[in-house]
Amino acid sequence: MFAFLALAWASVISLAFAPLWLLLPLAALVYLFIAHGRAILDRERADRRVRFYERGIARLRATPADAPAGERFRDPQHVYADDLDVFGPGSLFQLLSTARTPMGEERLAAWLRAPADVATVRDRQRRVAELRPQLDLRERAGLLGDELKLRLEPRRLAAWAQAPPRFLGRLPRVLAALLAAAPIA
Repeated sequence: MFAFLALAWASVISLAFAPLWLLLPLAALVYLFIAHGRAILDRERADRRVRFYERGIARLRATPADAPAGERFRDPQHVYADDLDVFGPGSLFQLLSTARTPMGEERLAAWLRAPADVATVRDRQRRVAELRPQLDLRERAGLLGDELKLRLEPRRLAAWAQAPPRFLGRLPRVLAALLAAAPIA
């Protein structure tokens, strides 16, 4: 940066060379900024890949440290959940869960709480067999969940969607209409 400023001074003040030559180091600087940003993103992606595979190894070793235990799904009145250790630390839920959203965790918990009919089980097994060889797809999906870091609360989202609009008074409506019309004008 200091070199560019020195060249700019030499070009503009002392007229040592044409100012047009300043575009060359400026282009190099822009290129380096872009390359540096890409390198940072690549490093973050590599770190996410490492965490993805470390979680998988931890699941295979039955020590999933950062996996949710599913305590919130535990129901003491359930017929077999406590006997089979379905929810809680070191549970089946914790070993199986790769969910990245509360909705995914709720879906897995629902599957573990209630038995499925034979046709549904066979359909799920067929789908798993289709996905088994597609390691790249599973990796991309696992990394995407990490990238998004979604922490949605489905009930609050549904309540927000069903709530009446919050525009109070006439001024916000007029401003919204003017903002919508501005690009057309």
